[in-house]
Amino acid sequence: MTILVEGRPAGSTTATAGAATATRTRRAEFVLTLSCPEQPGIVRAVTAFLADLDFDIVEHQQFDDHVSGNLYLRTAFTAGAPDASPTPHTAELLTAAFAPLAEDFGMGFAIEVAS
Repeated sequence: MTILVEGRPAGSTTATAGAATATRTRRAEFVLTLSCPEQPGIVRAVTAFLADLDFDIVEHQQFDDHVSGNLYLRTAFTAGAPDASPTPHTAELLTAAFAPLAEDFGMGFAIEVAS
């Protein structure tokens, strides 16, 4: 199953001012990929982790494999505000911060700089 988080192409934002509409593209800074046994609360935990660090999800897909009982997830994210200065986070720091949550859910995961 693929879930489109927002009803527009991944990585774009739309601002409306009066009758004019402008579209800005927001490039993902990082991509999280993971797999783990299916269980309630995984997506909530991942999105809460990112929100707590003021990241904005610009793309999210997940697949529940009912045969193997695993969830596969890919989430691209960037700094929360379009005008924000570049985030001081690195993939290594985010990986270390995410590790305890990954352990709680038995996740195999990677956080990489988006290309």
